Amino acid sequence: MKFASLILLFLTAGMVQSKSFSSAEYQAMQWVGATFLSLLLIGVDDQLQEDVRTFLENDEPKNWDDNAYIYLWAIDVASENTYETGKEMSRKVVEANSRYKYEMEPYDSSFLYEYEYISTSNKDFYCTYSFNDCFPAIYLEIENALKHVKTDYVMYERYQQFLKYEHTSPPYIPKFEAPWPNVSVLTYGHQLNQAVMIEKLFNHEHGEFIRLFEDDTLNLKTMYSKTNSALNKMVLLSLIDKNIELIGHLFQLQHIDAELLNSTKILQLLTATELSGYEMLAFELRVMMKIVQELSENPHYLIKPSDKYLGSAITKKLMPLVFKANLTLNSMYHEYVSKVLEYSKLAPADFYIQYDQLNVNVKYDYIRASVSSYLASFITNDKSIYLRYQGRIHSLNMKIQLLNALVEQGSFEKVIVKAEQGHQPYLNHYDQSPPYFENDKICYSGLFEFNDKFRCMSVLN
Repeated sequence: MKFASLILLFLTAGMVQSKSFSSAEYQAMQWVGATFLSLLLIGVDDQLQEDVRTFLENDEPKNWDDNAYIYLWAIDVASENTYETGKEMSRKVVEANSRYKYEMEPYDSSFLYEYEYISTSNKDFYCTYSFNDCFPAIYLEIENALKHVKTDYVMYERYQQFLKYEHTSPPYIPKFEAPWPNVSVLTYGHQLNQAVMIEKLFNHEHGEFIRLFEDDTLNLKTMYSKTNSALNKMVLLSLIDKNIELIGHLFQLQHIDAELLNSTKILQLLTATELSGYEMLAFELRVMMKIVQELSENPHYLIKPSDKYLGSAITKKLMPLVFKANLTLNSMYHEYVSKVLEYSKLAPADFYIQYDQLNVNVKYDYIRASVSSYLASFITNDKSIYLRYQGRIHSLNMKIQLLNALVEQGSFEKVIVKAEQGHQPYLNHYDQSPPYFENDKICYSGLFEFNDKFRCMSVLN
């Protein structure tokens, strides 16, 4: 029996116990509910259903990704169903997920959007205890892990290789053979690298520590500048932020001094090139919007293998079918994207003002999201990767600015006094306001509240 029929029976005839899902099937089930609901609410024309059935009848499962089969099944059973029908079918999908959540761990894709964590808890790095109580504890924890887990040594070596990696055109993160995703390889390796650097400080090798620290920070900035991926940039921003936070701790605890820091490039603010992601973001949006437009106007548009933004080969076969149903309003997307691209050329403060006044209601379209997760993420008001990027890059630059001010003034109290007197280098990039104390931190107001980690620095007693 074909896969689509099996799934349909599974949901409608209570055959939950007789169906054994593969890992890929189960992962797809985590997010197919929303897509399926969209299809039911919008409606799918008869011809599209017929085309999908033809696909299902003539292609063997081994030639298709499992998640694509679930999409096709959703189209196969959808018609002009009402909201209540869609809600009921969606409920059954959720129930199916619940039954299996203890049998197989759901796939968690949240790491694509949030990089606030690494393998060991941040509280150990960001604690407010004395240096001798705080950093040795976290180092010993990692050191013990290195002694007992051989793969940790391998991960550290791979991280060192990554730092020396020569980016090709287009750049990409090398795929290491490791049990963690590439993002985790990078973040975990960065943590191990911090432990190695801190060991130098324990051994009073201040010169070697600051050399390694400067190299690490500059390497991260270089990778950040070269990568064409906004998601990769977000990860690298988070790692640079960790370096700035750590060096701020060490300075406040008087384990490094202003003279040592001023002898490096660690305190350098991000350049105009590093702050501007416009060209990269505009390029990705133009490519995706062109493909979307072509598909909408011509369902038989041949998607080139080089169109990597569309993901897997299966999606390239599937999306021309989906677009036959005319499921989206292209003019709305075009209007929003055009405005955001124009605003992105502005200075931070002007961008903030213009975007705040932007009133374009763009629905989250799960079907369009399957063309490219990037497209949906960029053009959705409340979850835009572009806006997160804008907020984080300028907030991180202001955090480096705070570190500079601390080194110059010797204390954050003096920094605030100087800023309140109107000293331009210490003021907020967005609204020219001074920094302020908040919950044992010194902060700037930011473009978005969820960037508080980037716009604040811990204040140690």
